Amino acid sequence: MAQEPLVSVVMPCLDAGRMLRRALSSVIRQTYANLEIVFVDNGSTDGSDRLAQEIGAASGREFRFAVCPERGVNRARALGFSLARGDYIQWMDADDEMNPDKVALQVAALERDRAFDIAFCDWVTRRYDAGDPPIDVPHNLAPVHDQLLRMLSGVWYPPHVYLLRRAAAQRLHEEKAWWPERRIATDVEYFAFAALLGFRFLHVPGAQVLYNVGAHARQISAVTPYAVRVISLRDIYARLGAVARGRSRAALAGRRGCDYTRSRPGGISRQITAAASAGERRDRQADLAQAGSVASGGHSQILARQGLHRRRHGDPVRQSLQ
Repeated sequence: MAQEPLVSVVMPCLDAGRMLRRALSSVIRQTYANLEIVFVDNGSTDGSDRLAQEIGAASGREFRFAVCPERGVNRARALGFSLARGDYIQWMDADDEMNPDKVALQVAALERDRAFDIAFCDWVTRRYDAGDPPIDVPHNLAPVHDQLLRMLSGVWYPPHVYLLRRAAAQRLHEEKAWWPERRIATDVEYFAFAALLGFRFLHVPGAQVLYNVGAHARQISAVTPYAVRVISLRDIYARLGAVARGRSRAALAGRRGCDYTRSRPGGISRQITAAASAGERRDRQADLAQAGSVASGGHSQILARQGLHRRRHGDPVRQSLQ
């Protein structure tokens, strides 16, 4: 009987705190047997590095520990990928969780259908507020024909909903889709690159992950200045547009999946440019609104605007270490 494909779970970490044990335990408890954990510490000062090694040593799983001396989650991810031996790559933040059969269901689906490159699944936002029980908000997904349009439209999924074939992860590594200098919206850029390169995404019903937010989870977006987040997203749009224009028909026409340059007038670069322009208009409006609130001393107005955004769009995009 042939051995199951090996799955590498790559987990970068910087001060994951009390959520680290939950994250690692959710990986260790996967029903899928042939799985290795590649844990990359990125300068933790809260003891996360020691705790990870203790948990890994007692896990009964193949556990590999590395230290990335250069700060930056994408540098840690790149190091983790270079150490990973798996046929499949599972990116995992150090403060989130996976349901026990998540990996097994996605591997089985991709093994059945070789036409797809990346699997994705449903997810639950679990909000922790100090002193209150956690609140779960489910996100039940469906097959998406145009993944790039979905991402450029701001419909975001957490990075651990995905499972990638190694060939897809290798191509994205060569393209530096985890851009070394990027600190925020890193997964937006990575999976937009995957869609732009023509990789095909498969929704797997039944698989599910937890995306933890609030008091117990590390939220980089919450401590990153608004202007920095805007600049990062604009840089991402510009980079995607440059890739689309530079490769257009020559690179995309021969790949599997959607050929955006052939199927849409003006090609994907026009789609990216339009999305970026719309995003810049929204950013300018938000900047003016926020500036006006600050100038008038209206802190409550800022909080009200943030609350309105959460009611309309859910929690702000948050990635551990991203």
